[in-house]
Amino acid sequence: MMRIIEKTFILLLAAALFAACGSDNESKSVLNSPNIGGADGANSTGGTDGADATGGIGGVGGGAGGLDAAGGAGGLDAAGGAGGLDSAGGAGGLDAAGGAGGIDAAGGAGGIDAADGVPIETLLQRIAISTCGAINRCCNDGEIDLFWSSISNHPRFEEINATLPPQTPYDPDNCEETVERAYDVAPFGDWIDAVDRGLASYDANAATTCLNALDAAACGQDLINTLYDGTCFAFQPPVSRNRNAFDRLGNIGDQCLSIADGAAGTFYGTCDPTNAWCATEVDDQKRITAAGALGTCVAAAQINEPCGLFPSATICARGSSCSVDGICEDTERVGTAMLGEPCFNTMTFTTLATCEVSYCDMTGTGHCEALKVNDDACIASYECLSGNCIEAVCSARSYCGGL
Repeated sequence: MMRIIEKTFILLLAAALFAACGSDNESKSVLNSPNIGGADGANSTGGTDGADATGGIGGVGGGAGGLDAAGGAGGLDAAGGAGGLDSAGGAGGLDAAGGAGGIDAAGGAGGIDAADGVPIETLLQRIAISTCGAINRCCNDGEIDLFWSSISNHPRFEEINATLPPQTPYDPDNCEETVERAYDVAPFGDWIDAVDRGLASYDANAATTCLNALDAAACGQDLINTLYDGTCFAFQPPVSRNRNAFDRLGNIGDQCLSIADGAAGTFYGTCDPTNAWCATEVDDQKRITAAGALGTCVAAAQINEPCGLFPSATICARGSSCSVDGICEDTERVGTAMLGEPCFNTMTFTTLATCEVSYCDMTGTGHCEALKVNDDACIASYECLSGNCIEAVCSARSYCGGL
């Protein structure tokens, strides 16, 4: 039965090969040709090639492979070509499926945005494409340096810091490779490792939703909201919640991986932060597990329970923080405060209230202060009446408001 199928496949393939050649003798593909099929135009299908040759790269669809050769890769938004009798199908383009495999071979890999969302194998690449696309279309040179300044000084980047902007001149043509290399170190490389180990789950559709929003963001405030959205793929993680694309799976007693993604990533790692944190035993004492290392999920302290780092560490569960008295306090019950009232405890680094028509001076007084006007010195945009702190000055121009 298999021989009948194989002969049928060969006859059909041969017919397709000769049909694709047309009447132009110079462009004909001979069945036994050892050559690689040529690339086709922007709106054309890649050329079918000979018995032992690879199908061409198509502008729309990758060409079918020869008898024993792989199908061609698809174009930007197109499917990969079908594989030959014993060969794999071609890889899909950015938004398309991979080509079908031959009788004895696997189908090609899906594109970066496959039908069921961004595959985790191409997540870093896709984050880099969207991030670089956003800053290149909306941000001037100074704003791009500010974007990188908030990233490159992370402790995990010590070995590559000198190769990152602004320490090295920004090159838009090299942006995607730079972002992918940096984000593999922190914060997303550890998450991908955790998913590969079965310690965290990955939601491909949630990742795609986040990245599509960044691709579609208008310059200015819309871009700021998406580029710095910690629930998606901003460098800084969200406060008191998970990123949309990842979920921690560890319960008490399970193995965990500490994640280089903010303080919560280091403390809780892949443990469920409502009841556990990621610990390492050192001389019978619990210690916080170093980012990127494996530990064990142990019980987290709940509200009104003891906490601290010494002699043996005990970390508070999410939604609470360790007070100066060594007791977990509820941090979810945050009210409002007016100008001049306390809003932030600079000793315990906990938020006391949300400022109304003012900003919380977390690095100074810990009180609600008057919003700054244009040309006043600033550290962050929330200090400014305009909502824009650009190059350390409150400005009327929106950050990354377009070129």
